[in-house]
Amino acid sequence: MPRQLAPIAVYVYNRHEHFKKCIRALQSNSLASQSELYVVSDAAKVPEHQAAIDEVRSYASGISGFKKVHLMFRSHNLGAFKSISSAELKIIQEHGRIISMEDDIVTSPDFLKFINDGLDFYENDKSVFSIAGYCHPVTVKKQTVESAWFYYWHLPWGYGTWKDRYLEMDITKNRWQEIKNDKKLYQRFKKCGQCIIDIAEADMEARIEAIDVRICIEMFIRGMYTAVPYKSKVKNIGFDGSGMHCGLTQRYNVDICLTNSEEEFIFPKAVHVDSEISADVNEFIIASNYSTIRRFLKWLGIYNVTRKIYRSIKLTAITVSRYKTQ
Repeated sequence: MPRQLAPIAVYVYNRHEHFKKCIRALQSNSLASQSELYVVSDAAKVPEHQAAIDEVRSYASGISGFKKVHLMFRSHNLGAFKSISSAELKIIQEHGRIISMEDDIVTSPDFLKFINDGLDFYENDKSVFSIAGYCHPVTVKKQTVESAWFYYWHLPWGYGTWKDRYLEMDITKNRWQEIKNDKKLYQRFKKCGQCIIDIAEADMEARIEAIDVRICIEMFIRGMYTAVPYKSKVKNIGFDGSGMHCGLTQRYNVDICLTNSEEEFIFPKAVHVDSEISADVNEFIIASNYSTIRRFLKWLGIYNVTRKIYRSIKLTAITVSRYKTQ
């Protein structure tokens, strides 16, 4: 019986150059010719976007190098959430598994092999929600022959998952309030998820729409994890100011191997979170969030004033604390 490879879904809008780099990288994968590709293109939100969307769709119509190319071109604008989630559901219902990414993801030549191998290996382990392609740029201190480690949270920059686990997730709702109402659950979440609490709050209050955080919350409640490569198989090139939520930064840059190796991946049999690497990644994300706030304050022109106020408050707090202990 031939191996069942997961179809690849790439979600696009108006970034032609990003999309080309994404596809060319996927084409360099040895499993590309055996994999089906879905290009999901939302329609223009405003007339000014139409020309760029036409350019993206024209390029998509000429893509080759895959087993089959499916073009899902929306006739009217659905918005990112509805366009992506409805396509994802349709594809995973039909194929039983999926590899998802947006158009700013550039993959290594062994990305498809890593994700498909992981999907095969953990197919019957319901505690694994997804196989991630991205690993944050943190230093791995321990020596191991294994190719992956486990993390508490979903990493959406090029990932694979299965129909049964995907359908368990209700991404239309944010269940953050349930965690906040349970003191023990909340304290446990804070211990491993301080880095995403602000985003969970913002999504719950409808200030942003963060599907990935909703998945993280569902994973936490259900006791599910993500398998992450020690060596990142993708890099996100959307931090050039063109992305919806990415902004402008180089912090998330990683080096990926550009040659197609025949490495056999070794996945850990026991699903156990690596607390040391997880803590390093969480600290990295928190530092990145502070960096984003700092850039925003500088853009507003109030960073120096804000920093002086913060230092004044901090100094006052220290003084009061010392006074109380005397």
